[in-house]
Amino acid sequence: MPDAASRPKTVLELILEWSADRPAWQRDALRRIVQAQKLAETDLPELVALCKRGHIPKPSPTNPEPKPLEAAHLPANPGAGASVSLTAIKDVAVVNNLAPGQILTFAPKGITVVYGDNAAGKSGYARILKRACRARHSEAILSNVYGEPVTTAASATLCYTVGGAPQPLEAWKDTGSPQPHPSYPPSVFSTRGARPST
Repeated sequence: MPDAASRPKTVLELILEWSADRPAWQRDALRRIVQAQKLAETDLPELVALCKRGHIPKPSPTNPEPKPLEAAHLPANPGAGASVSLTAIKDVAVVNNLAPGQILTFAPKGITVVYGDNAAGKSGYARILKRACRARHSEAILSNVYGEPVTTAASATLCYTVGGAPQPLEAWKDTGSPQPHPSYPPSVFSTRGARPST
């Protein structure tokens, strides 16, 4: 199987390389676009402030610090090698109202349909995958709003195979910052992450 260095680069990885010598405000704008797919109205004043930052005698301490686009912000690139299959999500903690001790398994081939009543937990598992696999569109994961306040972050264990071979378990924690992904991460796609046709 090819290693990470031999995989063809994605468009976003090429953009990241290109941006290395760009001004900090532009690299910050790229990060926002990659993470949210577009700039919001609230982003524009902050980007203007970042742009002015290097051109005014005494930058205001209230001005935001630039957060440039980094490799950790990009969606996973599994490359064109062996197929990656998610086999289970387990050890879920502090994710909506998902009960501890449950295991959601997926068929090694074909399609697995996850169904249930409203508030059964389907979206909770989807949020885990979007955050852990760095989908283009991810949602914040909240704890159980009806339970006791918690101070720990959401977490889960992902089980997956590459070319049919089981891989080491991937312990994931929603720290709010991107974390290293497995060597061959699953890709997650949702309709909210797709751009509508024009």
